[in-house]
Amino acid sequence: MSDIIGRATYANGERQIFTDAAEFLKTIREELPDRSSSGFAYEVLTTDPKTRKAVDDLVYNEAGEKNPHDLAFYESAQRNIPIYQNTGSHANKYGELEQYRASYKANVACKEAIEAAISDNYRNNCLDPACVKQVVRDFGYDRMLYVLANTVRHKDWDGRISRENKEWAKTVPVCENPDGFGGDRNVYFVVDRSHPGLTDLFVTQARKTYLLTQPLAKEDVQKEAEKLLSRFQSEDRPNSPSGTHYMAQISQDFLQRASSKDMDSLLDRMPFRSACFTNLKDRKGLFAVISADEDRFQPLRQPKSSVREKLQKNPTAAKLPVSGKSKEQER
Repeated sequence: MSDIIGRATYANGERQIFTDAAEFLKTIREELPDRSSSGFAYEVLTTDPKTRKAVDDLVYNEAGEKNPHDLAFYESAQRNIPIYQNTGSHANKYGELEQYRASYKANVACKEAIEAAISDNYRNNCLDPACVKQVVRDFGYDRMLYVLANTVRHKDWDGRISRENKEWAKTVPVCENPDGFGGDRNVYFVVDRSHPGLTDLFVTQARKTYLLTQPLAKEDVQKEAEKLLSRFQSEDRPNSPSGTHYMAQISQDFLQRASSKDMDSLLDRMPFRSACFTNLKDRKGLFAVISADEDRFQPLRQPKSSVREKLQKNPTAAKLPVSGKSKEQER
């Protein structure tokens, strides 16, 4: 039996398992642009560094960016160990103890790396965001976030862990792993040598850093457009330096994730003829600007559905016959 390269799921319940890397990459390439409507999600299961890099190349390319990591980054041994999403007893029953043990050891090593990163980067009552990249470099985002979610779940009682991080941890599928004596094997990769408050800061920074690597979905563009429109409407008078325009700053997190396609989509949602994006002298950031005489209380424009989205909503729709005269008829 061929090794499983990866798998994909869709909002309609469809599931795919891939044993061919080329087919897996082809599916990701085709489905990424419409993932917000199709619910497309994928999981890379292979340890092959070339395939894992190729997947990330596609994700970065969809965001209009270049993958900053070379092949050597993916050839790090610990980064390439897949997370084993099952119990030790399951591994023993199905002859998967080698994969289980490798994953478990990597979880423990990642936990220790997180504790070391917090210790190395906490100075003057501040946790340097570089601490997250220190762990990602050796373990990747998937394992780091898995270990952090496991940690937060085990600290659900601790008031020093934020409610937002506790809610996030519930969304990450962490496999329970009881031993034969009523104990919990997952406690051995709980981050517990760092102050809970610092652990919470690390989780928050890790989530944000990971989010900034992910392409924007249509919902993200819509939310940013709503924020800009709300800002325009909240001003009593034109707030540009010249007093001739209304302006609203585009959020930095949005800009860090946005591709040129996302920026075009954001501008298309603005219902103003004069709308444009510009930099302002002596001010950091990028601003959406409209003329003072615009009606600021218009609703946002809604983007047109793609052909793929229309077909997904009505997959049984028949093709309509082409109307109009042919060239022969026109003669």
